[in-house]
Amino acid sequence: MICNPDYSLKVSLFGSVMLGGFMVGSIFLTPWADIIGRKKANQMVSCIQTFAILILTILMQVGFANYWLYISIIFVIGLATASRYNISVLYALEFTTEAHQKVYTAVPLILDGVNSIAIGFEFWQIKSMLPGMWFLVGVQILCIIWYQVYVPESPIFSFKHELTS
Repeated sequence: MICNPDYSLKVSLFGSVMLGGFMVGSIFLTPWADIIGRKKANQMVSCIQTFAILILTILMQVGFANYWLYISIIFVIGLATASRYNISVLYALEFTTEAHQKVYTAVPLILDGVNSIAIGFEFWQIKSMLPGMWFLVGVQILCIIWYQVYVPESPIFSFKHELTS
């Protein structure tokens, strides 16, 4: 990467585009949670993120390599990921007491970080991210289903919605 400046620029653009997506998602998608509810907003951004990762995984599986398409998909993943982090933390905090808030916010963020480390380690050792990517898509789909079936709407959103109705 250091010997070829063109390659280095292309690689660094992946991280920059994802961070740009994080910023745009945080500013524009996170506020939707106050409008449509934390549960619906969380499911919406989780579906966007999962669909983008699924498309990226399928493209990698079939060997289709288009740099600008990959960059666009990485931007969408960043867009949805930041919103999902923000909404999930707010959502979890509404179901707990102040004494447990640190645990409720730290554990999901730690698990997300461990997931990234595990995929990186897999790529380093196995030289393929595909098994980890398919696993990630499967876990996210199960989480979306779990959210839909078992997790209620935010009590604060429900209370505010009842007051304005």
